[in-house]
Amino acid sequence: MKLVIIFGPPAVGKLTVGRELAKKCGFRILHKQEIFDLLDDFFFFGTDEYRQADEGIRELIIKTAAKQKHLAGLIMTFVWAFNDQRDMDFIKKILQISKKNKIDVYFVELQSSESERKARVTSETRKEMKKVATIKGLEALEKDKDFSSNVDYFADKNYLKLDNTVLSAEKCAELIVEYFKF
Repeated sequence: MKLVIIFGPPAVGKLTVGRELAKKCGFRILHKQEIFDLLDDFFFFGTDEYRQADEGIRELIIKTAAKQKHLAGLIMTFVWAFNDQRDMDFIKKILQISKKNKIDVYFVELQSSESERKARVTSETRKEMKKVATIKGLEALEKDKDFSSNVDYFADKNYLKLDNTVLSAEKCAELIVEYFKF
């Protein structure tokens, strides 16, 4: 099985690109907002309990998906703050699970200009999905966060960085398929 981790700052287009990639490859999507919708009924966002439950659900789904012969791949979206050790620890854990379960992991880092993300954050789709849908909310999420990777971390990994400021989600998916030869 393949695990594609699409990451980047809020409103960069992770789910939109993920959906296009899923169409092209027949992969399933593990999107953070679906998990958050479940957790919001039980925990307060931002607490340790919330984070533990989120990570536990993701880990369980990845482990279980690896055993499903009919699944070609899984796409996980992730807002990864590189200056947050907990995010790094979570990714390390996902890599350990993947190695143990013979899952090939691919990283896709999306970037876009700040002005583009501010334009995207106010879309109706984001509001319908209960995502942060205001510029003020986006700025609060990004405060003190570093969403730019250290490329050295990916030196020995399947990694692609895409700037989708002017690229369509479909074009991004095409580039991902071409680059990783899915």
